[in-house]
Amino acid sequence: MIVRALLRQLQLKGIELWAEQGKLKFKAPKGAMSAQIKQLIQANKPTLLASLDPDGDLDLDAMLTDQEQQNMPFALTPIQTAICSGEIPLLSLVE
Repeated sequence: MIVRALLRQLQLKGIELWAEQGKLKFKAPKGAMSAQIKQLIQANKPTLLASLDPDGDLDLDAMLTDQEQQNMPFALTPIQTAICSGEIPLLSLVE
């Protein structure tokens, strides 16, 4: 899921990402590639490399429309878990 969000963020910022000889390469508008994005790319490098088409294009549409995975259960976030377990009353979040 993190990779999908990262790929969407890259796309929205106009950052192009491709694989070349097993390495990730990018082209970005000036100032678009923040230190945080660089860190996320590095942390997810193997998955990103696997997500690139053989011709080097990012197959974002196929990743975002994965029909087999769209209805699979996923883990709750810590705040969702706290609300569901009653640790945090739901109404206290809207006050």
